[in-house]
Amino acid sequence: NALTHATELAEIPSVEVYVIGGYLRGVSFAMVGPLARQALEGVYFDLAFLGANGLSLDQGITIPSLEEAETAAEIVAHARKVVAVVDHTKFGAAAHGRIAGIDELDVVITDCELPPGLGRALAQCGVEVVVA
Repeated sequence: NALTHATELAEIPSVEVYVIGGYLRGVSFAMVGPLARQALEGVYFDLAFLGANGLSLDQGITIPSLEEAETAAEIVAHARKVVAVVDHTKFGAAAHGRIAGIDELDVVITDCELPPGLGRALAQCGVEVVVA
C-alpha cells in the first residue's frame, strides 16, 4: 500500500500497478484513512505482502500506526493469500495497531528460526514459515 513499493514495482514491465487514494502518511508513504478503505471495496488480491513491527501469539501482526493497520487489515480481508515479512527482532513484539491474527496468515518469511512457542503456534494454524 506504500507509494514507494508501487514505484519500484512500476519499473517492472510485466507488472501492472494500481494505487489507492487516501491520506498519504509521510513516515511510510502509505495511503490510509477512509478514502483508502473505501477504494478497497470490491477489490480482491491474489497475494498480499505485509511488513510489520511485531509478530506475537496474542496480538498477531502489528504496526505502530492505527490508521495504517486499519487499511492493512482491510487488504488482508480481501486477499486469498497473506504473507508476513518480518525479521527476528519482531518476534514477540507488539505495536499499537493490529493488522491480523496469526491464524489469518498463510506464510511468514523471516531471517532466522522462530522461537519454539511461536513456531508451534504458527504450525498449528497451518502457517508456512520460510527462512530466507
